[in-house]
Amino acid sequence: MRKSLSKLLAPILLMVACAVHAQNVELEDVQGQQFQKNYPIGDGSNVTYNIPLPEGEWVVVRGNTYTTNNTSAKMKEMFLATSDKQKLNAFMYIRAKVDGTSARWLDEPCKGEDFLYRNDYGMKLWDQRCLTIRQSTFMQNSDNKVQQIAREFFAKQGIKYDVDAISVRFMTYTRGGKYLFVDIATFPSNYGLTAPTSASPVTSAWHRVNYGADPQKARFVKELAEWAEKYSEVIYKSFEQEKRQNVEIPAFGWKQ
Repeated sequence: MRKSLSKLLAPILLMVACAVHAQNVELEDVQGQQFQKNYPIGDGSNVTYNIPLPEGEWVVVRGNTYTTNNTSAKMKEMFLATSDKQKLNAFMYIRAKVDGTSARWLDEPCKGEDFLYRNDYGMKLWDQRCLTIRQSTFMQNSDNKVQQIAREFFAKQGIKYDVDAISVRFMTYTRGGKYLFVDIATFPSNYGLTAPTSASPVTSAWHRVNYGADPQKARFVKELAEWAEKYSEVIYKSFEQEKRQNVEIPAFGWKQ
C-alpha cells in the first residue's frame, strides 16, 4: 500500500470551535487553534516568519515566548501536531528569534555522530544552515514542563503515539541575527515499519550503524532525506523572506 506525506500529515481530527487559519489569526498561543499551509510566528502582532507547513491541519499544542539569559534575544517557540484516528502522525517544534540583539550561535545541531543523515551545507559560525535526521525519544522527559503539557493534551484527546521517533531537524542562522529551528518528529510505525527503541539506542534497529542492514529501513531513510532536503529549501527561502507564490511542499512517497 502506498502512503504519502498527505497521509502521514493527514487532516487532524481534533475539531475545536476556535479553529482558524494562519492568515486570519492574532499571534496568540491558544491551544487547539488549527493552521494550514503556513504558521505565522513573531512578536505580538508582528509576523517575523511564515513557516511553511506540510500538508494537512496542524493544531497548536503549546506556545511560549522567552528571553535568553546570555544574549537577551527574544525567542518564540511553538509546538504543533497532526493526527489521524487517534494516532499521532507527526509533531513539529518551531523556535525562532523574533527580537533582540544579534549574537553568534554555535553550530550545535550539526555536531555529533549518531545521525542517519547530516548536511551542514559547508556553512559555519555566523552563517549557518544544518539539516539532520536521527533517532530520538519522544515525550519521555518527566521533568520537562512543556512535554508534560503535551502529554496531557494528547491524553485528553485520546491520541496515542510511539515513545521513539525519527526526527528531521532544520536550523539556520545569518549574520543579521536571524535564527530558526524546526524539528519534525515522524513515526515509522505509521508506515508499517518497526518503531525505534531508546532502551538501548546503540542496539536499536534504527541506530546509524544498524538501519542499513534492512533494505526497507535504508530506503525509508534515503527517501526521507530526499524529502527533507526539498522541504528545508522551502523553509530556507521563507526564512530569507523570498517571495513565494503557490509553493508546493514536496510529497514524501513510501510504499513497502
